[in-house]
Amino acid sequence: MIESNTKQNFAPQHSPEKIRRFKVVFISLAIMVAAVIQFVWFPWFREFADTVQCQNYLWFDAEVNGAGVMFYGLFVGIPAMFASIGIGMFLLRGRKILRAGQDPLPGEKVYFRRRYVFGMTVYAKALLPVLLGVFALMMAFWGYGQAGNILAETNWSQINQACIAGLG
Repeated sequence: MIESNTKQNFAPQHSPEKIRRFKVVFISLAIMVAAVIQFVWFPWFREFADTVQCQNYLWFDAEVNGAGVMFYGLFVGIPAMFASIGIGMFLLRGRKILRAGQDPLPGEKVYFRRRYVFGMTVYAKALLPVLLGVFALMMAFWGYGQAGNILAETNWSQINQACIAGLG
């Protein structure tokens, strides 16, 4: 553990060349992901959303059509995804931070000037993703009931007639 009152209270930094390389790679990947989302996923989703109530999926009950998949995905899938990200962040790095009792970890290089942090702040930084993950998991459980209630209150007879008539 590094004493906070010495001259070594800043973590070592990556070289400027490595920082530039990281930025170029990160920006390139972000542009590629944005292009795939814009030109592949959005057109597919627009087409899907126009006829979502008329879609049926074999892996769900006969009562759940495309609208059910969308509602459950929105109210359960998205919070569950954030829960897995938050808990995964803790499993990857948070445990090491708790064990070492400092952040950044000993010998870890950082991309910008950062002081070593000790004490309760370290525990808060390490456990915050878990707390957010647990909150998101609770939202997913709550969303499961809400999606079921919304689908139960929907008048499917009018929607099914529109699908048969080819309006949906």
